[in-house]
Amino acid sequence: MTSQEKQIPNLITNPEFLKELFNQRIQDINPQGKSILRINSYRIKQHRDKKFFHYVIQNNITLKTNNGLRKRCQIFCASFSGHGRKKMYQALELIYKNGFDQGGVIVPHPLWYIDELMGAFYIGVPGDNLLEHIKNNDLNQHVIAKIGQGLNQLHQIKPTKNIKLSKHKFSLDYLDPTDVLERPYNKGTKLVGAIERQFKALKKLHKKIINDRYLLSHGDFHPENIIINKFSNRQVVFIDFSEICRTPIYYDLASFLQQLEF
Repeated sequence: MTSQEKQIPNLITNPEFLKELFNQRIQDINPQGKSILRINSYRIKQHRDKKFFHYVIQNNITLKTNNGLRKRCQIFCASFSGHGRKKMYQALELIYKNGFDQGGVIVPHPLWYIDELMGAFYIGVPGDNLLEHIKNNDLNQHVIAKIGQGLNQLHQIKPTKNIKLSKHKFSLDYLDPTDVLERPYNKGTKLVGAIERQFKALKKLHKKIINDRYLLSHGDFHPENIIINKFSNRQVVFIDFSEICRTPIYYDLASFLQQLEF
């Protein structure tokens, strides 16, 4: 990491620094905002070593408006060394401006990408993710239908040229992301041999019968990345676009269904 990168974790985890930052940009947070009264910060993700850092910070803030009222909101900061979350923010901004700012399916309100902090800032929506609802035996068919409609709407958005999106490939890199097949104790086993033969047949079949059209894709679409609005269970929120890419239309759907079943 560069000397600049090494300083960033100390800044984005400092409530006083964040309070000053939010005060400077308070009109973006709330057009009627006057000052930040209180800020409580929580580290949702925290990974740091000599080579990289990855932080997600939830900041619960209370602000005072020009008419004296107090408003509360959650501001998230996702920061990754090497500007690893810049593409995520660009995609979030694009999606927000293309029909996901209001209605039954939305994405978080993007605020800023700050180069000096290598961080994306956005306003979150209070609620629990779909996985928590499933655990509580609350799997609403109406919500599932709405998720499908929202996903279809997302796939219709055309990426802008400034967002450099990778293209999904039908490969073992996706089917075996943790390299189970490459581990020494699995090498040469009947199971690995059978999987490799099956994949070879699938790849041949895929090339023969499927003509993929590559669309804007969430890239990591599963129940934990879907929030049910705490104050309106008719509204769902798609979050975490860190794996945004271009894939065939079935990729997000298959990812969601597979993990829903799991």
